[in-house]
Amino acid sequence: MLPSGEELSAAAGVADEAEAIESLLARGAREIVVKRGKAGASVFSASGRLDLEAFQVEELDPTGAGDCFGATYLTCRRKGMPMEQALRYANAAGALTVTRRGPMEGTCGFAELDSFIASQEGKLTP
Repeated sequence: MLPSGEELSAAAGVADEAEAIESLLARGAREIVVKRGKAGASVFSASGRLDLEAFQVEELDPTGAGDCFGATYLTCRRKGMPMEQALRYANAAGALTVTRRGPMEGTCGFAELDSFIASQEGKLTP
């Protein structure tokens, strides 16, 4: 699952994030990736929780950021990448997307994501 906070609550039928995660995992969800925008993202699974900070960028247009994030995370996991690496790429994809105007202009490949991640060393949100 790839919900934002409100979508997580709606899917689980409870407002509390911890209760929602517990409920969804108990009902068979294997990975729940919560998109937090400027606050980064979290992955929940039977093995625990992983939080990654967002990359600091100047937002120009948020259109398509969640879609690029989700598509990147799913692509990475399908390629066999571990959750942490997939989440880092997804965060990078979302961050790059908001720096460009338009819903499709933010899409990019792994070479561009690798370059962006390398350029952001030490620039994560506190």
